[in-house]
Amino acid sequence: MKFPRRQFLHLAISAAAVQAMSRVAEAQQPKHIGVLMSFAENDSDAQAWIKALVQQLKELGWTDGQNTKLTYLWAGPESQRELLAQELLALRPDVIIAAGTPAASTLFAINRRIPTVMVQVADPVELGLVASFAQPGGNMTGFSNFELTIGGKWLQFLSQIMPNIGRVGIVVDPGNPSAGAYLHAVEVAAPAFGVDLIRSNVRTSKDVEIAFDDFGHASNSGVIVLPAPTTSLLHQSIVAAATVRRIPAVYPYRLFADAGGLISYGADLVDMYRRAAAYVDRILKGVRPADLPVQRPVKYELVINLKAAKALGFTIPLSMQVAADVIIEQ
Repeated sequence: MKFPRRQFLHLAISAAAVQAMSRVAEAQQPKHIGVLMSFAENDSDAQAWIKALVQQLKELGWTDGQNTKLTYLWAGPESQRELLAQELLALRPDVIIAAGTPAASTLFAINRRIPTVMVQVADPVELGLVASFAQPGGNMTGFSNFELTIGGKWLQFLSQIMPNIGRVGIVVDPGNPSAGAYLHAVEVAAPAFGVDLIRSNVRTSKDVEIAFDDFGHASNSGVIVLPAPTTSLLHQSIVAAATVRRIPAVYPYRLFADAGGLISYGADLVDMYRRAAAYVDRILKGVRPADLPVQRPVKYELVINLKAAKALGFTIPLSMQVAADVIIEQ
């Protein structure tokens, strides 16, 4: 069928207008950001990280309920994590934030298409999540919360509090994919401090009691609790076990110190989540994850609980107190 030239032009202009309106409508649709957390929803630290993420997104022009929609899924047991990951993928978000190594590893196994910004992943190259820090390569990029030197810092703090320390118990969640990297970091540093390391796998409150009974056999023992969703979930049991046995311990997150733990030291994760928001912003504006390098920590946070130190009978050196970012006295 042939159309008169005027009618043909009218149809062409109408089609172009429809396409343009469609593109405008699509652009006006809220961008969907999915968040898969490896942590429990009642984790006070995790809530602070999410608050920082949302605030930074807002400052970058992305407001939940207006031009963006945020969906949070809080993963607990391993059997639930994969189900929640599948549920999130079914929603087809524009970008995903994978918080914690377990969440990132679970998503990597089933998603190679939706852009994903990972946060709090110890060694994404070793885990095979990205090709390299400089050139991630796939649909994943993000932020690592690990430096090999962190093992030395944990041991340094323990030795400053207990100069005669001879044994250090390491609390490990064997199911956490990051456990090996953190264990290696402590093992590399241990000879310089002349300490023996004792590893205890912990998955339940009962495991915590067994581990600390073992750690407390010698009077010159200290403890390092490695980062993991499980140890965060058990933080109250872990702090209580250390307090009852008067064992000095260094923890990975502030919620331990807030719960009465002696010291926490780790990457400043509030800062890291803010930086993750900037990557989400760039991806939503068209940048590929493969073109965004994986970044390492730039800020660390030292929290000292002086009330806990007094209860345990330890004196925190003034040099440590001066270096602390937060001092808890009440």
